[in-house]
Amino acid sequence: MIRTLADIRTIFIQASDAELGHDVAEEVRRQMGSLYRVVSSAAEADAILRVTLQAQQGGGLSNVGRVLSMKNRSEVQAEVVDARSARMLWRQGAGDKQPIVGVFHGDALKRLAERIVKELRQSVH
Repeated sequence: MIRTLADIRTIFIQASDAELGHDVAEEVRRQMGSLYRVVSSAAEADAILRVTLQAQQGGGLSNVGRVLSMKNRSEVQAEVVDARSARMLWRQGAGDKQPIVGVFHGDALKRLAERIVKELRQSVH
């Protein structure tokens, strides 16, 4: 039975964005390879790391010349749940329910993945 993050041995990465999911899996392997093994299905996993990336409109106003437009923003939420019971084990920010906010694309996704996994790793210890 998985009670804490330290009990996890295998983890499945479930992401709403394929590129971000790939980057998170690579970061888990790089930063947490000695703790967690990334597996290819939820059925094989002790836990599931869910990463949800949602584009939002209306983050604020941007003045480009004489045209006012709404800035785009993205919200990212990351959480680890027990693969058997779906019980929440961790949420990004060590329990903070506020999402990571910014606009993410290209190299920013890699930096975001690195940040999510760094926070997860720090929460294990």
